[in-house]
Amino acid sequence: EAARMVLRAPWPACRGITVDLGEEVHLGDDLRPGRKMIEEVADRAHSPIRELFQEHAIKPYRSNPQMHWFRMPDEMIAMQIIDPTIFSEIEKMYVDICTDPGARYGDSMLWDANWNQAANPQWYMGPPPSVGLVDVIKKVNVDRFKQSFVDLMVKPIRKA
Repeated sequence: EAARMVLRAPWPACRGITVDLGEEVHLGDDLRPGRKMIEEVADRAHSPIRELFQEHAIKPYRSNPQMHWFRMPDEMIAMQIIDPTIFSEIEKMYVDICTDPGARYGDSMLWDANWNQAANPQWYMGPPPSVGLVDVIKKVNVDRFKQSFVDLMVKPIRKA
């Protein structure tokens, strides 16, 4: 219900990443051939990031090299604030979250901004009246994203 409230709040702008886009980059992907992002961060980052990556990424990877790593939608949404030029093909869409009990609970529901101009639109095919438009990011420059992520993770940590 919290996600639904956020999507229906009167924000001046809201931006999101789809699961499909999030699936394009995983934490264990190669930064370059033969060198994984997690290895680069674990070797070059400063404490405590180095220790966190060694303990929670490198150790599990070594015990199971076939492991499928987490996708990175949260990191992508943060990166689009830092460097929006890494992302392209932003489309305005109506977005809502299913909160009905059952198998679809938590599913994102998306409608094109011009859904009602489709041939024979029906009320149940469109978004609820209280849903607003969201900028949905459709494309990421994967190589630039991975390099920018690693660069941020290995930067010296500023101390207060």
